[in-house]
Amino acid sequence: MLTRIYSKFNTGFVRAVVLVAGGAFVSQGLIVAVTPLLTRLFSPESFGVLAAFTSALTILISLASLKFELAIPQVKVERQAFEVAVLSFYILGVLAVISIVLLVGLWLLVPDSFQDYYWLAPPGLLFGGAFQIATYIAIRNKDF
Repeated sequence: MLTRIYSKFNTGFVRAVVLVAGGAFVSQGLIVAVTPLLTRLFSPESFGVLAAFTSALTILISLASLKFELAIPQVKVERQAFEVAVLSFYILGVLAVISIVLLVGLWLLVPDSFQDYYWLAPPGLLFGGAFQIATYIAIRNKDF
């Protein structure tokens, strides 16, 4: 009985689904476990600033490589997948530089309106976009 159940879960697809679901479960559990500590360390205003920054960064990351990373798992030839990944990284780099130029320009025009955390937007865009591209590369290679 257990052997038959184990053989059904030993297929590649089911193993990958269980691995991804287990990772999501552990990460969500970690967030729930750390939340009481974070609420003692930071004020509600800090969480509001974090939420606003996270939502703005999420919108920017969704456009970071112009959605070219979605083509990485779909391309049949390995070399073309590599080229699409490199193109995605190039586009991401150009958009990160453009965001730096825009932030510096805004800072020069209105220096008092910037808070201490605005400089985190370009690195957040760069690293978040790179993580998203790397995720699609991992999906293509089935490296969960």
